Amino acid sequence: MRKGHHKISHKKFIDSVTAPGIVNLLAGKRGQGKTATFVSMLQPAAEGTIRDYGRKIEVITNIVFAEGGKHGRSMPPHVHYADTVEKMFRIMLEIYDKYGNHTRIAVGMDEAQQHMLADQNADPVNQAMLSFLAVTRKFNVSLWFMSPIRTNLVPKIRQFIDDPVKAGNLDFYWFKDLPRIRRFIKMRGLETDPFQYIVWQPGADHKGQILFVPETSWLKKVDDLKIGEYAYDDEAAATFRYGEHPDFDHQVLLDMCSGQRKHDLPEMLREYFRMLDAGEFADEKGNGHGADDQVTRVRRARENKVPWKTIEVLEGTNRNTLRSRMDKQTSSQKLAASINDDGEIRDGGTT
Repeated sequence: MRKGHHKISHKKFIDSVTAPGIVNLLAGKRGQGKTATFVSMLQPAAEGTIRDYGRKIEVITNIVFAEGGKHGRSMPPHVHYADTVEKMFRIMLEIYDKYGNHTRIAVGMDEAQQHMLADQNADPVNQAMLSFLAVTRKFNVSLWFMSPIRTNLVPKIRQFIDDPVKAGNLDFYWFKDLPRIRRFIKMRGLETDPFQYIVWQPGADHKGQILFVPETSWLKKVDDLKIGEYAYDDEAAATFRYGEHPDFDHQVLLDMCSGQRKHDLPEMLREYFRMLDAGEFADEKGNGHGADDQVTRVRRARENKVPWKTIEVLEGTNRNTLRSRMDKQTSSQKLAASINDDGEIRDGGTT
């Protein structure tokens, strides 16, 4: 990047760390700049300013941004705010609709330790993100977790994918080793701020190399922003929850997308959120119309070419039972149509 640092092609590097399915973990004590590293790495990619790199990357994150001259949260172009798992998927659908489902998406979760600790496996956010780990590649997503600690995070996030003892899903580990960084700066006779360096480890057996990540405009102090300028608010609390809709279920969503061609994923996401917003996942127990409502849902799903396998997961009922209920409803409707106003069966009716 600069003389005195490990030389690396920005284009090739950003292409590798944002590749679909890649998992990044950035760790370091508060105030050492791990979130700033994520912001500085992704800003040129989101703005499309990397030389000879035609790809723009959409960013979804719970990091709060501000805009000069405006109150409240304001996100830069191509950066989307999501503070729930549900909203993350909704924004992904919006991105696919606008730019196509081959668009790369970098999902950054700041303060990941709030949900992704090893003893938090009952946390729905924990369960959702771990389930999502297995399919990020098909969604064109790279994951970026930011946490002050590494050791207590769930093994799938903290363990390298090539770990010979216990493999996880981690591809790249970024960490603020300030003593090592200061020694490096002194040895090279550099005068740059240690804040702009980070150790990058691309594998379990790699000792890590020091990278220089120069500050970008999004690292300005919020109070110093001019009108139209953006910066991330390093004093804002980064939160992340499961969902806003009471019936949101990440597993149902992923099951609907399972076994589908990549080309069809946007349509599956669209169908899931249509059903969710229409209340079709609401618990119908106790209202006396559960079976009828279920048959209606199944008929609509089949009309929309939703596979039986997906319908079975959504309804929690095997297809033979569902078909039987559909047949019974059809028979009942035929019987009702054959009865006249006096309650007598018309000729040709079925008793």
